[in-house]
Amino acid sequence: MECNAKIATSSKTNFYMEFHSACFEGSVKTLPNNDWKQSAEPNITWPVWKPTREPLANIRPIVMEEGYLEKQHVLIMLKSTEGDEPYGG
Repeated sequence: MECNAKIATSSKTNFYMEFHSACFEGSVKTLPNNDWKQSAEPNITWPVWKPTREPLANIRPIVMEEGYLEKQHVLIMLKSTEGDEPYGG
């Protein structure tokens, strides 16, 4: 699976995704993006996480009850590796 995040920036700072949910023991972070896509629009780039042998993130809920998990929400934040600056959430 390839994952993309469209953001308005001219910077080539790397990013990571951080997942938050009440069903996780804490936040879960991905590795930094390993590629970029450039938009035809000025100052728009896409950090891209291309498939590797490693999973994007090891997300394991603290409770495995299906009914409970179906009611949970996951917040996904895109953050800069330089200072953990969030770009949305």
